[in-house]
Amino acid sequence: MPVNRARKIERRKKLEAIGWTRIGRSEAERFPAKAIGDRLRSAIAGFKDMDSHWDLWGASLGQVNDFCGFDIEAHIRERISNLKPGKIFKVLDAGCGPGSTLAEIKKKFGNRVKTVGLTVKRSFYSSYDGVDRLITGSITEVNPREQFDFIYSFSGAHLMTELKETSIQRTIGWLKPGGTAFITLPLDRMEPDTFRNIQTTLRANGIKETGFYGIFFFFTKPERKLPR
Repeated sequence: MPVNRARKIERRKKLEAIGWTRIGRSEAERFPAKAIGDRLRSAIAGFKDMDSHWDLWGASLGQVNDFCGFDIEAHIRERISNLKPGKIFKVLDAGCGPGSTLAEIKKKFGNRVKTVGLTVKRSFYSSYDGVDRLITGSITEVNPREQFDFIYSFSGAHLMTELKETSIQRTIGWLKPGGTAFITLPLDRMEPDTFRNIQTTLRANGIKETGFYGIFFFFTKPERKLPR
């Protein structure tokens, strides 16, 4: 086998092992102005998180379901019913606010779920009851060190970041094979280049089928590895 081809195959294996394929240079490298803007927006979001100064702060699970037209509880219930005995269903709320929806999920499903929240900064006004683990930081920088069965983001991290392609890449990497993501991301209102790059990222990771619910976006990570 030619040396160059062997190197490409080895690199692809390493990328598959961490769950996503990087497309050339990173988004931050290709768009330095976006990277600067993202750091600024992250800093502002951190202050808002600490002071709970968001329009939809503390929205209930019912409000989220009604707003987006997607029943998160029903989706989790169906997925849990297909789990092997003893397996725990892991849920990540990317942009969890005070953790209200995670607390409701925990109350409904108990120890059958592990609830993980992502927020830029911890709030002064929330005890995060019902959240098994809280991760603080920007979606473009944090490393959860675990994978999830379901990731959702209601008016959260994906919507706020300037590096939307990167947020999608990370979400795919954080999903288990067969895991699903449901996020706020108005793809039809994006710059054409950003939209195309997101589509390329999804296809490169074997994601061909996607669902759109207005400004919400749904996809499933393939069970199998990418074909070579």
